Amino acid sequence: SRHTHVYGLNGLSGIDIQDALWRFFIDAGGQPETIQCDYDPRFLGGIVRRLLHSNGIRIRSSPPYRQSQNGLAERTWGLLCRMARCLLTEAQLPKSYWYWAIREASLRLNMTPTPDPNGKATTPFTLYYGRKPDARVLFPFGCVGYYRRDAPTFETETLPGIALGRSDYTNGIVFYNPSTHQFTVSADYTLDAGRAVRTLFPRVVYDGGFDAVS
Repeated sequence: SRHTHVYGLNGLSGIDIQDALWRFFIDAGGQPETIQCDYDPRFLGGIVRRLLHSNGIRIRSSPPYRQSQNGLAERTWGLLCRMARCLLTEAQLPKSYWYWAIREASLRLNMTPTPDPNGKATTPFTLYYGRKPDARVLFPFGCVGYYRRDAPTFETETLPGIALGRSDYTNGIVFYNPSTHQFTVSADYTLDAGRAVRTLFPRVVYDGGFDAVS
């Protein structure tokens, strides 16, 4: 189906990777037969390897310096990176927002029509879930938004933030407020796509550099 999944990691420990794999199993509705990785499978050792082997999942790695043999994953990752760069450039956000750009790029790639095995144009989302995607989940990535929150007495109920993505758990958008350094999920919000982020958050400066994350 070419459907992509993206998960953020708090670290590179076996527990972090195992947690991401379990989230993938749940979202995918099952477990794969084989995991294809690059020639260095060190992140799939220890408790991660035991998890995969206990569920009958094979690990297959590419030969050294032959990552091209994992072509489908490599091409998809390259496309996600290019899409993420465009999203950050359009929103004028620095590369510290890279994860959120990759996450949004994955969502949009899954909704982009592509030829199916029969040669007809369909989306990876449709091939995977058997239904059409809902385009209403799309929004201007990285735009300014004003969201409502549950605030203590005498504190403002509405704050500005940067809209970074749809919540995985509720029908709301994830906002980040650089002034308070807090993430908030809200379903009661107003987006202002025409306003530059730097007018509200002067310290959020587009750096234009992506070599370190590509």
